Amino acid sequence: MAWSKAQAAKIAAAKTATFDSIPTQGNLLICIGAIRANGTFTGAPGSGTWSQAILNNADGTYPGVAVWYKIAGAGESATVTYTADVSGGVGICIIEYTNTGVANALLDNQITAVGSSAAPASGSLTCAQSDELKLLAIEVRSTTAFSNWTNGFGEVGTVATGSGGGSSRMGVADILGGGTSDGGCTSGNAAWRASQVAFKILAAGGLSIPVAMQNYRQRRGNANG
Repeated sequence: MAWSKAQAAKIAAAKTATFDSIPTQGNLLICIGAIRANGTFTGAPGSGTWSQAILNNADGTYPGVAVWYKIAGAGESATVTYTADVSGGVGICIIEYTNTGVANALLDNQITAVGSSAAPASGSLTCAQSDELKLLAIEVRSTTAFSNWTNGFGEVGTVATGSGGGSSRMGVADILGGGTSDGGCTSGNAAWRASQVAFKILAAGGLSIPVAMQNYRQRRGNANG
C-alpha cells in the first residue's frame, strides 16, 4: 500500500486551477489556498462538497493558508476554485492522490505555526498510523526561492503569489510515513505561515488498514490451529 500522485499537481498564483485530466472517482483530492496579507477565505471549493482540514486567514502580520479535501465523485470537475476576500496576492495548489482503500481516507491531524525568519516550519505533527500522507503548505512574504526542505519532505511545487504592492511565495511539499514530523524549508527572511496536515486510510468497519490486516492474520492463524 503506497500513496502516489494520480496526475501532475497544479500550482498557480490564482484562486482557481485545472487538472490535466478529470480526477478518478474514489481518489483523494487536495486543494491548498494561500493569501499574502489582510485577506479572508470566504468559501471552500465545490459549493460545500469539500471538507476543511485547516484554515487560517491572513492579517497584518502573517499570511493565510487553508487546506481542503474530498473524495472524488463520478464526473468530478477538473477545475477547482476557492473564494477569498482579498485584493491580491493569492495562490492555489491542487493534487490528486491514489492508494489502496483511498476512498476511505480521513483527516488524522493538523498543525500550523507562524513566524518571521528565513526558516519557516510547521511544528511537530504526530500521526496515528505508520503509512500516512502528510502535506506541508507554506506562504512567505518574500519571493526568495524555497530550498532545503527538511525531514524528508519533497517539493510538490512553488509559485510567486505577490501582487498589489507586495511580494510573497507559496510552497507545497509532501512525505509518506508515520510518527512525528516537523516540516519546513529555507526561504527569504520574512513573515510566514506553515501548515501541515496528515491523512490516514480506514478499512471496512472503521479500523485502520494495518490493524484490519493484523486481525485477519490472527483469525487465519486461529482457524489453521
